[in-house]
Amino acid sequence: MTNELQEFIAQNEKEQKMYLTIQHIGFKIYCFGKNGISLENYDRYELTAKTRIYGHIFILLGIAFWTVFKWSKVWPAFVIYIAAHWIIKTIGEQICGICEPKLNKIQIDCQKKLDEFTKMNYQQMGIWRLADHDEVIMKEHNLIISGNTFAGDFHSNIAPIHICCRKNSTQELWDAEDLENNFIDMKKNIASSEFNQKFQVFVPKDRERDSMKMLSPTTQVILVKSSAFERISAVHIYSDRICGVIEPQLTRPERCVDAYKYQLLRGLFSEVEEYCQNMRKTAEEVWKMYGQLTDAMN
Repeated sequence: MTNELQEFIAQNEKEQKMYLTIQHIGFKIYCFGKNGISLENYDRYELTAKTRIYGHIFILLGIAFWTVFKWSKVWPAFVIYIAAHWIIKTIGEQICGICEPKLNKIQIDCQKKLDEFTKMNYQQMGIWRLADHDEVIMKEHNLIISGNTFAGDFHSNIAPIHICCRKNSTQELWDAEDLENNFIDMKKNIASSEFNQKFQVFVPKDRERDSMKMLSPTTQVILVKSSAFERISAVHIYSDRICGVIEPQLTRPERCVDAYKYQLLRGLFSEVEEYCQNMRKTAEEVWKMYGQLTDAMN
C-alpha cells in the first residue's frame, strides 16, 4: 500500500470510530427516551429490560412525589415525565442523524478506494476475477490455477499416475478401491525413506518398470525439495492432461465496507493484498512443479 492510501485509511478509521461512538451514545439516549414513554416496548423476559423498566418507574414516582410536594397534584408528573422523555428521544434522534451522513460518506469513499485497490492488485498479479472464483492462467500449456485446483496440458507415456502428498491430503486417496484394483503403490520400488514419508505414488500395474525411469533418484530429490508440495495435496497425470488439488484453499476476501460496524478498514485492504500475493505465489509454485515433472517425464 502506498503512503497516500495508508493515510487515507488511517484518517477514515479515526473518523469512523469517532462517529460510531457518538452514534452509539445517541442511540442509547434515543432508546432511553423512547422506552421511557412506551414501557411496553421492553421484553418482559429479559432481566436487564426489567431492571430498566423499574428505573423508569422509579423516575416517574420521584417526579410524582415532587409534584405532590410542590403543587399537591399528581397529574403534572405524567406531563413532565412524558415531555422529558420525548425531548431525550428527540436529542438521541438528532445525534444519530448527524452521524449517519458522515458514516455513509466514509463507506462510499472507502468502498471506492477498496474496489480500485482490488482491481490494481488483480491486474498486477495477473489474476482473473470470475463470478464465484479467481483464476491465474499460464498461457503456455494452458495451465490454469483456479480456486484449490489446477489443470493444464501434459504428455506422458506412463499415464495415468497419481502422486499424493501425505502431509496435505485430506482424502485417503490411496485407499480408494479403484487404485487398489488397477494400480500399484510404488513404495516398495523406492529406496528413499524421505520420499516415501512425503509421497505415495500409484501407477498402472503393467507400467511399473517404465514408471521407475520417471521416478529416478534425481526426480525423487526434486519432488521432495519442491516448495509447491507445501500446499499441493495431489497431482494426477494423464496421457494429455495434468490436474491437481491445492490445500488449504485460498478464500477470496470480503470486499464490502460496512462503516456501521467496528472493523479495521486497513484489514480489508491488507486481506486483498495478501490474498493476491498468495494466489500469485501459489501459481508460480505450481508452474515450477509443472516444469519439474515435464523434465522428469522427458
